[in-house]
Amino acid sequence: MTTTTRRPRMSDEERRAYAAQQRAALTATVDAACAVLHTDPVWGALLTVAAHLPDRGPVNIIAITAQMPTATDVRGKAAWRDAGRHPAKGSTSLRIFQPMKGGGGRAAADAQTGATPDTAAADTAPAAEQGATGGEPGRRKVRTYKAAPVYDVSQTAGAEYQAPPTPAVDPARAAAQLRAAADALDAECPGPDPEAAPADQARALLDVLAAALLTGPEVVPGQLAAEAASAAHLAARMLGLDPGPAPAPQLGGITCGDERMTPAIKDAAERVILAGRRLAAQATGHTTD
Repeated sequence: MTTTTRRPRMSDEERRAYAAQQRAALTATVDAACAVLHTDPVWGALLTVAAHLPDRGPVNIIAITAQMPTATDVRGKAAWRDAGRHPAKGSTSLRIFQPMKGGGGRAAADAQTGATPDTAAADTAPAAEQGATGGEPGRRKVRTYKAAPVYDVSQTAGAEYQAPPTPAVDPARAAAQLRAAADALDAECPGPDPEAAPADQARALLDVLAAALLTGPEVVPGQLAAEAASAAHLAARMLGLDPGPAPAPQLGGITCGDERMTPAIKDAAERVILAGRRLAAQATGHTTD
């Protein structure tokens, strides 16, 4: 006769200690990723993950990239169960920041859907994540958060996997939408070659609009140009266009001069991800900008 050994239930104090340990470990993972985020391979992986996971906030994109740079579809257990799948035997969960119940208006719903409120802006997508995690710069505060377990599709088993549908983007329509956005800029905006293929026109306009979005003081020379190129690269990936180069801003080891002492590359990643998503939304007409 086979007996099943039940894991002893943790006390409230033990649960709090475990949650704190997981949060600390995830924070350390993000910090370690930020230390190498300025290198081109890691920066490129970040943008690839961001293109695959448009509903995850920037901090969690960094966290997922650090744990699984090949991730393409990341959900919580409940969301995978709804899709007829489950974590495969022996798989180890990834961890992401997620507000706990009572920490924000969407916390309970997010726990069920696998969505992850963190530091995304409201204009990125309908399912954009909002809030803050610990010391992250956010649009609103949550009282507390946890390092929630999630799984990439490569870690699951069960029903046949159906990848989330990717809306087909008509390059000509995307170019027209981006042209309209460029025309709305106050500054004079050079246009692409009207004889070029629509996809090439759209890609050139992404470069122009990214440069217009990402302005301000630079920590190092060439920072804004690198951020703009990366944002245009991300938007092109999201639209199914041939992406241009995405050089990493050379911000390794530099921290922002504020009370948070945030790594400058971390702030750059947030700007790039949000700008790239905004550009993709403009190209598809999903924005009122």
